[in-house]
Amino acid sequence: MFRKFLKAKTLFAFSILFYFLCFFYDFIFGGNDGIIKDLYFHRFFIRILLLQSICLGLLYSSKSKTPIVKTISLNLIFAFFFLLFLEICSLVYFRIKNEYGKGASYILFYDNPKYKPVPTDKTRLYGDTNDFFGRWRQENNTQVVKRCSDQMPITYSSNSVGARDEERDSLGKNRIVFLGDSFTEGVLLNVEERLSNILEEKSGIAHLNFAIMGANPMAYFQIYNNLVKPKFEHEAVIVGIFAGNDFDSFENSLNGGFLNVPNFRAYWGENGTTKYTISSYQNSIESFYAIEHPEVLRTTRDSLYSSASFFKKIKLELETSSNLISLIYDLSRKLAIKNQSSIFGSMYVEPLFGTPLANDFLKSMDSIVETSKGKEIVFVLMPDLRDIKKFNVTKTNKFTPFIEQRYGVQGVNVIDLLPSFVNYKGRVEDLFISCDGHWNEKGNKLAAEAIFSNPKYQKVLLKLKNNQF
Repeated sequence: MFRKFLKAKTLFAFSILFYFLCFFYDFIFGGNDGIIKDLYFHRFFIRILLLQSICLGLLYSSKSKTPIVKTISLNLIFAFFFLLFLEICSLVYFRIKNEYGKGASYILFYDNPKYKPVPTDKTRLYGDTNDFFGRWRQENNTQVVKRCSDQMPITYSSNSVGARDEERDSLGKNRIVFLGDSFTEGVLLNVEERLSNILEEKSGIAHLNFAIMGANPMAYFQIYNNLVKPKFEHEAVIVGIFAGNDFDSFENSLNGGFLNVPNFRAYWGENGTTKYTISSYQNSIESFYAIEHPEVLRTTRDSLYSSASFFKKIKLELETSSNLISLIYDLSRKLAIKNQSSIFGSMYVEPLFGTPLANDFLKSMDSIVETSKGKEIVFVLMPDLRDIKKFNVTKTNKFTPFIEQRYGVQGVNVIDLLPSFVNYKGRVEDLFISCDGHWNEKGNKLAAEAIFSNPKYQKVLLKLKNNQF
């Protein structure tokens, strides 16, 4: 054991020597910025030296003449080497799997190129661009992608305010505004095939689409309150609600995943205040500013890390620097996906009402209703394939009655599309993009027909056409 202790001290001394060599190299040849090949070597060696100091302490205490101290030390040494073995096995596993973005990122001391902004903005349409709602689109821009199922080219084009819609005048009587996420935007569909455009053609009433993929109800509210309401005249609001992810909240930004990919998102603070995950959308990995100024990402990560408590710092260290922890998280996610075959995989069957996530969802919907007072409001509940299959097994729908009871008394029209999809006279999988999970052209057509034939929607159209506002 004494020889091992001497070897450990020698290794510790070599580590200090190598650290100083890096320091002098950086001072003379590297710009004296503490960075060598994207490695922040000061932070790296502090961690290495701290770990070696702990090991030296354990080795030293393992020679103690006090039996309990010696036993504890030897057990801790064994545990350390066992965890080190598991860590190496986890590293090998991720290297063999070679899956993008998995495994330790080491982002606290290494600018991992996997977690940098896209190197050019010429092909980017979406990004964090707005002070209020973050994720939006570049104005007057176009991006063409190939759909994953059939390689069909899909065109994403934005107008002068960044909406994926045709150019709209600020003034215009008797118009309907659409809010929502990817289902409402029409992801992997050309615009003429999506829900809002079909309804506009069938009704002869303009349906302005302000939905965007990756948004949650807090973002719907921010988009409506800060872009739509001040700039576009309208008389009705339709909100597409996809319960599968509309209960997402961005309140807890102090996790390893957020350090890897910091973005700018709004969430509800105490007393209904609006807070944001980071100080500015320009500090987001999804911002166009960060492409030319990548140093803002390091500043953001350092700020998030420094604001954490001591135990949160340890948690962040483990989440970003341990392949073993990453493997455990990865296996947990896979297990959760597998468990979606249970009845708890659908928000229609087991909604999260009564939880903090549901409180954020309801606060956002309440705010949309309050801010759009005087307008006709329609909530459209949008199921995915999982919701349909779970309903066919359980015959349970707890989500819709709750929404109808809470918002019906406030004059909100609630249209649930689940029955239309459940009663589809064909193979229900044919209504979805097989590789993605969103509605395809058939699914959007079915949804549009269900909404158009619904008396609640027809009542709104009648008021619009008769100028009853």
